[in-house]
Amino acid sequence: MPKRFCCPECFDDRSLRDQLFPSLNPEHGTCDFCGTADTQLVEPSKLIDYFELLVNVYEPSDVGKSLVEWMKEDWQLFSHRSMDIAHAKELLGEILNDGEIVRRSFAPSASYISEGLAKWDKLRDEMMYGNRWFLDVVIDQDRLEEL
Repeated sequence: MPKRFCCPECFDDRSLRDQLFPSLNPEHGTCDFCGTADTQLVEPSKLIDYFELLVNVYEPSDVGKSLVEWMKEDWQLFSHRSMDIAHAKELLGEILNDGEIVRRSFAPSASYISEGLAKWDKLRDEMMYGNRWFLDVVIDQDRLEEL
């Protein structure tokens, strides 16, 4: 089976396009996964170290979603119009060198849940949809000063 190559457009991610792919000494041509022409190309297996970090945020679960669905939802990856769930699973399977992992269900790992992020989401939702001018959420003034 001939080597297949992916491109940053498969993921539609600026950091991959501007920083990661150029550092991997890419070839140029047409992507085997999304069909983008005249783009940077690397073997999917060269991305394993970066994607394993994302995979570790999730743990197997009977009531979860596929890793691709989580990556599309949480990280806005695989958002190229040609990268439907099936094509994204195929590419992620090649990146991770594991065609079975993309078929299993996962859920976010409890060890990666951030209380600060949850507070931010609550504040943002309240400002946008709830009490726009009279907030119920206490603002962390010390953290605000740090920022």
